[in-house]
Amino acid sequence: MKFLFYILTFLEFFFIIYILYKTKRHDKVREVLFDPFALFSICWIICYNLIPLIMVSGNNFTYTEEGEGYSDASIFFSKLFLTIFYFATFIFYTVVSSTFKLSKKPPWPKFKKLNLVENILLFFYYIIVLLVSISHIKYILDIGIGDYFQNRILLNKGLGLISLIIYSSNILILVLLINTYLNKRKTLVNLARKIAIYLSVILFSGIYLVIGSRLSVILLLIQIVFAFIYLKEKIKKKFFIRIGVFMFLLISSLSFFGFMRVRVKNTHLNLYEEFAKVYVEKITENLVVNFGKFENIVWMNDNMDKWSPLYGKTFMAGFTNFVPRKLWKNKPLGGGPAMRNWIKPGSYDLDAKDAKNITSTTTGYPTECYMNFHVFGFIVGAFILACFLALLKNMLNRIHGGLLQFSIYIYLLVAVCFVFQYGEFLGIFTRTLFVVLPFIVIMFLGKLKYVLKK
Repeated sequence: MKFLFYILTFLEFFFIIYILYKTKRHDKVREVLFDPFALFSICWIICYNLIPLIMVSGNNFTYTEEGEGYSDASIFFSKLFLTIFYFATFIFYTVVSSTFKLSKKPPWPKFKKLNLVENILLFFYYIIVLLVSISHIKYILDIGIGDYFQNRILLNKGLGLISLIIYSSNILILVLLINTYLNKRKTLVNLARKIAIYLSVILFSGIYLVIGSRLSVILLLIQIVFAFIYLKEKIKKKFFIRIGVFMFLLISSLSFFGFMRVRVKNTHLNLYEEFAKVYVEKITENLVVNFGKFENIVWMNDNMDKWSPLYGKTFMAGFTNFVPRKLWKNKPLGGGPAMRNWIKPGSYDLDAKDAKNITSTTTGYPTECYMNFHVFGFIVGAFILACFLALLKNMLNRIHGGLLQFSIYIYLLVAVCFVFQYGEFLGIFTRTLFVVLPFIVIMFLGKLKYVLKK
């Protein structure tokens, strides 16, 4: 039956390549990358096509003990369910997007620079984000980076709002970077502004690493790359080669950072020997495991007696995340803690007296669809995702030179098409809502003076 897994994987792969090839490209790479379904398909190939292929062929699974494995039937049906999810998304997206009146050629507008009100509001918000970030870094350093990494879930309990403010720097830096890029005047003020923005990229990337969010670094840099692809008049092949090499080095470095993070407190280990033995020899496996969530569904199919459908609880957790757990002790947990407790019962308990070194499991949107509504979840989840992708397509069509609107679109595009497929719904939903909201307010206030004049 494993042979059927390989056949299904390759058939799905070639179908996706065909879909990407048939995408009408008025502006070559730009339209493929900025078409929500095309970008989703590229991410799907990586997360649920190529990575499962490497995992199955090399038996690179992490939830099983050495010498154990999953049944061929579990592996095949997991791939079959995911294939159904992808095709259902494709069909629903085609139907839903056809209801919008979209222009035949995607708009590539020339953006207007930020007005005075928007610049002032963004400056003050930048100061707030910076002060909150510095305060949180001081809190981490007082605890000790090693202790923080091993217990960051417990230590961040009740500090969710602070983390969300820090994560909002993603869009903030993107807006400021594009605004600076659009200002072509060669003055000392502009030069100082450019240096400040570049330093901010480095600074906040470092802050993300310290708070343990490697994904935020990737998210920020992908957004910056996308913005420049959109803005550049001509894109040469060398540009993509450089970006490809840079992203590979970045992901490898961040994977290594994750490797060191879980071992930094193990003083009995020789980190150099551990690095050579565990990381260098198995670099492919480490990269695969960090970005592949296929095993979640395989584990569930192989252990049907150890879990039962949650009927929307992990999705409800995203909407109720704003209620403090002190006020609602039995508030629903996200998909990560639920999955962790299924695999290792009782391992995720924030209220345990001896609680320490608590870790969650990254789920991914398809996994949570299965966790909540069993096989039917792959149809319901596909419909919801297709609607979001169609709305993003419509949003791109309505961008008319609005820099803040464009930056929000870039953030949502990457979040829905990539991060949602990899991350946990609760975290991604809450973060997206809080990250986007301040910039919608700034965008509204920036336009308010024009409304008042009328």
